[in-house]
Amino acid sequence: MLGASNKVILSLEKDTTSGGQINIYDNNGNNVLLMHSGYKGGRIYLSDNKGASGIVAAITEDGHGVLNVYNKSNKRICAVGGDADGNGVVNVYNNAGEKMNGVWPKE
Repeated sequence: MLGASNKVILSLEKDTTSGGQINIYDNNGNNVLLMHSGYKGGRIYLSDNKGASGIVAAITEDGHGVLNVYNKSNKRICAVGGDADGNGVVNVYNNAGEKMNGVWPKE
């Protein structure tokens, strides 16, 4: 679908799982929202206007929901979801993407 300035703002296509994929672009052509069918369910990617992932919501291989949050350097800084047994899991990462659960930066 083309926007007012004749740029693509929405596309529908087949994804790698043979399911569907929807892409939404900003007025500069950056893909800022992607939704597709994964192997175990749907997946949503919200990105900034430079293509870095801000938030990814998905279904894990175990069938649980997971939400990953990324910083402006595209490093994962938080993951919330469920483990294989159905327990809740929260992981926090530093700005380099290294796990630091229970160890908070001191000011």
